[in-house]
Amino acid sequence: ANFLRFTWGRTRLPLTAAEFPDKFKIARLPPARGPLDSYLPSASTCHFKLYLPPYSNREVMRAKLRQAIHDCLDIDNDV
Repeated sequence: ANFLRFTWGRTRLPLTAAEFPDKFKIARLPPARGPLDSYLPSASTCHFKLYLPPYSNREVMRAKLRQAIHDCLDIDNDV
């Protein structure tokens, strides 16, 4: 539920495919200055899209994704 909230702004999926406006997408975060392992992933909740930097390994990616999800739980568009 927290991953959905982070990437889509909701805690649950729609009941039918017709209610699902966008497919989930993963994109590379645009290049920035400094070590890539220091950047957190970001999400576009309007487009159900996750932006990830090219981390050096899966463990770093997992830790940064968990940190971003934990720190950004204020978004919730469920009605």
